[in-house]
Amino acid sequence: MENKIKWKEKMDMAISRARSENKPVLLDFFNPG
Repeated sequence: MENKIKWKEKMDMAISRARSENKPVLLDFFNPG
C-alpha cells in the first residue's frame, strides 16, 4: 500500500480542506541560508 503526501502550496486552501476532512496540517518551512 502506497500513501503519498499531497502537498498544497496555498496555506489557506490547505487549512480549509483539512478542516473539512477533520485532518491535521503539517507545515514545512525551508530556509536555505
